[in-house]
Amino acid sequence: MIGVAMGRFYVNLPIGAVTAFIIIIIIHIPNRNSSLTDEAFVEKPMRKIWAVLRKLDLVGFMIFAGFAVLISLALEFGGSTYAWRSSNTIGLFCGAGVAFIVFVLWGRAVGDAIAMIPGSIASTRKIWCSCFFMGCFSGSLVIFSYYLPIYFQAMKNASSTMSGVYMLPGIIARVLTAIISGVAGI
Repeated sequence: MIGVAMGRFYVNLPIGAVTAFIIIIIIHIPNRNSSLTDEAFVEKPMRKIWAVLRKLDLVGFMIFAGFAVLISLALEFGGSTYAWRSSNTIGLFCGAGVAFIVFVLWGRAVGDAIAMIPGSIASTRKIWCSCFFMGCFSGSLVIFSYYLPIYFQAMKNASSTMSGVYMLPGIIARVLTAIISGVAGI
């Protein structure tokens, strides 16, 4: 068992080496004599890190992470570990609702420049329609990916390995589409 796991790990090493080599060749890092000002190269690394960290909405992220954990626990525990009407499940849903309201109020308080989700973007109708479309599309893809192997095993009497093999055309098509759209800049 350990040998198989290590074999799976070692398969990634040549792939990582080729990827690192390609990245080193493709990415061009300007030298000191380039057209950039020398200040960019003299600036201390910690100053750069703090400049980037100041632009992040870490408090908003922590509030949103709390919301995500609470809603995930409520949906996970509801109906299985606890009844949907239990105080634990209801408390998790209420906590998630409060955390979401605090997240929205925090985003308004810090403004569009720092907020994790700027209000000017969140209030646009095109953004809401795009999010709804992607939610429906992703939901259908998850349902497809979850239930199709079960269909292969239950209805077509395939083993779990063959069920995975039958899933390969869809997986390969999605991977190739992602690669092509990334290269094409779509």
